Amino acid sequence: SCRLLLEPVLADYRSNIPQARDAEVLDLLAVLATRISASISQEVGRIFEMVLECTCDMIKGDFQSYPDHRVKLYDLLKAINAHCFQALFYLPEAQVKLYVDSLIWAMKHEQPQVADSGLQVLSEFLQKLLTSTPSTMNVAFFKQYYFLILQDVLCVLTDTSHKSGFKLQQHILLQLIVAVENGTLAEAAPKKQVMEFLFNLIGKSFPTLNQSQVEIFVLNCFNKSRQPAEFQQHIRDFLIQLKEWGSHESALYEADRQAAQDEQQQLDRQLRMQVPGLIPQYDASRQEEMDDL
Repeated sequence: SCRLLLEPVLADYRSNIPQARDAEVLDLLAVLATRISASISQEVGRIFEMVLECTCDMIKGDFQSYPDHRVKLYDLLKAINAHCFQALFYLPEAQVKLYVDSLIWAMKHEQPQVADSGLQVLSEFLQKLLTSTPSTMNVAFFKQYYFLILQDVLCVLTDTSHKSGFKLQQHILLQLIVAVENGTLAEAAPKKQVMEFLFNLIGKSFPTLNQSQVEIFVLNCFNKSRQPAEFQQHIRDFLIQLKEWGSHESALYEADRQAAQDEQQQLDRQLRMQVPGLIPQYDASRQEEMDDL
């Protein structure tokens, strides 16, 4: 069986001193995950226990040592994510945490190849999680990890030393916000709570920004989340604004802040209008819609 063939390889890799561990083992496991995914899916927990744990210990101390292991580890995680995705939900909690931590650690890596691999795997993982898993799994995972991932993505997105990963970073931020805006994560990450979290996080991280600037940024993350190109431009504008350390008085931004708030209310109202019975016939917002027509 697959386990009998794998066990000596896994045991040898783990028992060796770090310098003697062969990065080709990671390569082999990635190929097997791609070619015989049904068999390897049953061994993902064992692979994580014997290989992921000790490899992470080898590479997390700095950003330079064991370069081959770094690249090949994320190739392995990418293959498992692509071909053995369901197996990730049968892992013990400690291994799920190690998987998430390894992706977050990768996107903070100063080597672009490793950072991009981590971002790519995380983005694909979130996409699969949001589109092809039962809501019960979603809720449990996102209750534990949504705000952690959101915080760390924003951390690298606003760090100039990670600017090469901008496109993937902003895409992951968009995935997280769209899932909240469309109600997919209403139970795990309610919209009001996410907005408050972002407002507090941005405010604390960039004290030179005034409250109105932060509020406009957060509101427009949601307002523009259904137009990816506009969302990307919004994030880019915000990063340029950070470099300029905009610290003008809030009054200068009041009109923009009010416009962003009005747009958010209008979008919410339109969504509610689409659900029969959600807004009473005599509701003022319904009358306003009729007047607009």
